[in-house]
Amino acid sequence: MPAKYIQRLVLFLVGLLLAGHPVGAADTPAPTSREFESLVAPFVTKWCSDCHNENDSEGNTNLTQFKSLDELLEDRKPWQQVLKQLKAGAMPPDGVDGPADAERAKVIAWLERAVTHIDTSKPIDPGRVTIRRLNRTEYNNTIRDLFGVEMKLANEFPDD
Repeated sequence: MPAKYIQRLVLFLVGLLLAGHPVGAADTPAPTSREFESLVAPFVTKWCSDCHNENDSEGNTNLTQFKSLDELLEDRKPWQQVLKQLKAGAMPPDGVDGPADAERAKVIAWLERAVTHIDTSKPIDPGRVTIRRLNRTEYNNTIRDLFGVEMKLANEFPDD
């Protein structure tokens, strides 16, 4: 059997394996409101709210406005920045008491899950979908790639 057919067979089998087991979000548990209320909200109140509140929003970041997990999921951008700063050890800044490493690690792990979480139970609006036809070359290449047969079927199609 020629090497190119073996390569296609291997790619096909790998594709089947990946299609059977979604990677990523399905492997990690969804963030919960209970975790937000017991872990993140107290962390923010204790370590972040002095500098990141409605009156004194350092870096234009007010973390006290987020009262629930739903609010966090609605506006993830500030939390992506929080996650970045916590991972870098930049917050709280030098000279200010900070959380223990274990507490920081728990919040980082939870924020990584929350910021990247995709709720698959809600319908997703894909936006405007543009449908287009393949041109003759694209069609011939698709037949060749899918079936491993070099046929020029599109050459026999009627003109538009």
